[in-house]
Amino acid sequence: LSPPRPLSYGVWGHWMAPSVAVALGRLHARWPFALVHAHGVTPPGYAAAGWVRRHRSVALAVSTHGPDVINVPQRSRWASAATREALEAADLVIANSRWAAERCEAIARHPLPTAVVHLGADPPSTPVQRRTRLTIVTLAHLVARKRHVVVLHALARIDRDRRPDYLMVGDGPGREPLRRLADELGLGESVQMLGQLDNESARREVARCHLFVMPSVDEPFGVAYVEAMAAGLPVIATRGEGGPEDIAAS
Repeated sequence: LSPPRPLSYGVWGHWMAPSVAVALGRLHARWPFALVHAHGVTPPGYAAAGWVRRHRSVALAVSTHGPDVINVPQRSRWASAATREALEAADLVIANSRWAAERCEAIARHPLPTAVVHLGADPPSTPVQRRTRLTIVTLAHLVARKRHVVVLHALARIDRDRRPDYLMVGDGPGREPLRRLADELGLGESVQMLGQLDNESARREVARCHLFVMPSVDEPFGVAYVEAMAAGLPVIATRGEGGPEDIAAS
């Protein structure tokens, strides 16, 4: 059971904390663990922080994947305060890029015990046959910040006889607007939307293409980039985004 997400998500940790404390207490009585690892700053990190503070023998590690330190603190001053409190309570903040680590310290307004851990991806277990026609691909939710629109407008500037196919893997509120835009730009059958696929099928479809493109913004890392590279695809991303900058520097 959860309250309406759009407005209240940043303060979910407040109502989660009592039940999380009970669960952690019962587990610790049976199995005296030494570490709680919250996979998100807010709400799970905030929800666990209160119990951990009362048990000095237990450390708290908090992982940030990006949206929890980009969008959540901006929802309200209570959400901002909860995010800051969770970061300050953590014995270790695990960030998926240098940008994400810097963002956490900006929220906390002072240095934090931070480790940057880049996410990885396995190459395909079996060889995958590439598509016959040159195909570029984006694997992402169909939302504005992933900027599929930029790709469509770029494709429209390429002569029809030289234009590659464009494959979108994923779904979201932008599906119909993107389809209409593709038709308006005269891209027609060169644009294909596969919708939401399970992880293995999505990675296989990406591996069949020739170039991965995702000019996303607010991208603290972007696992889709490294999954595409693991499949042997060159990648086009956006300059200035945390994840792509780290990947390019590695």
